[in-house]
Amino acid sequence: MSHPPDYPGRQRLKRVAAAAGSDAYRGAFEAIGSVLIACAFGYWVDSRWDTKPFGLLIGAAAGFAAMVLRLVRLGKELYPESGETGDSDPGEPTAQVADDLGFGEAPGLSSVLRDEIHGADEAREGERAGVREEQSDRENKRENNRANGRTQ
Repeated sequence: MSHPPDYPGRQRLKRVAAAAGSDAYRGAFEAIGSVLIACAFGYWVDSRWDTKPFGLLIGAAAGFAAMVLRLVRLGKELYPESGETGDSDPGEPTAQVADDLGFGEAPGLSSVLRDEIHGADEAREGERAGVREEQSDRENKRENNRANGRTQ
């Protein structure tokens, strides 16, 4: 059975992917845990001071608010390039990864592949512009021929 070739950065890519996955699970567990802990605290308040069901409801609301806040912060940690300003280019990688090999790009679209895609887009746009010019030239020739045919 053959194995995929070992290339520079393969181990880094594996470590970064594993770290991102573990961060997401950690954030999810923290979010769910905040709701459970707040509900448990509300239940304790209800049993201690006989305030049923208000303690549990307030605890659930506080836990839900803490969960939403945690998920928003987790989203900002995992995707820092989608900031509040809205001026970031989705094609530009902003996340950097530090490891024993130094700094590198986060997993996703590599700069080489991104440049090839942007180059292909520019080439297609150039081809479209060339086709438009050819069509315009043909139309101008037709108009000239019609005009010349009428005057002769």
